[in-house]
Amino acid sequence: KQPVTINFKNKTMILETTQSMADIEKTAEQLPLIVNDLVDLGIDVFVNVCLNDSVKIRAEFDTGSGFNALMINPHYIPMTIADTSALISKDYTNPLSGEKMTDKIGKINSVSYCGSSLLNSYNNSAIFRQGLIYEGLIGSGMFKDKILTIDIPNKRILVRN
Repeated sequence: KQPVTINFKNKTMILETTQSMADIEKTAEQLPLIVNDLVDLGIDVFVNVCLNDSVKIRAEFDTGSGFNALMINPHYIPMTIADTSALISKDYTNPLSGEKMTDKIGKINSVSYCGSSLLNSYNNSAIFRQGLIYEGLIGSGMFKDKILTIDIPNKRILVRN
């Protein structure tokens, strides 16, 4: 219930107060955050990600999936990859089910946090994963040089350089 700031540049984390939030709001870019409350046991946090400036997906913001992680549901391949012959296939085993699958890996022209002037492509390589239950999943790499305040009660992310 308390906003937290993660300074990726300095590798620090700060619990914010009402006063510090008022100061942050003056200089930060405010972006929407989508929160899925899991029966008060946990939460999933989603952000709007724009691919090639035209395809908008809701991606789970998952800092545990790897810094530069960008996974996308294969449904979006035709909308994001012009030359599908350039996709690389890589075998993958689901760690929960043991099921063998094949990822498709390709380059997307641009990746950005929709509506942001501060958060643009950090790594245009995307993994198109079968069985991904969300439209996408993104790690914290997009924020690597930023100061990020996550304000879950007000469903927003405040971003500063």
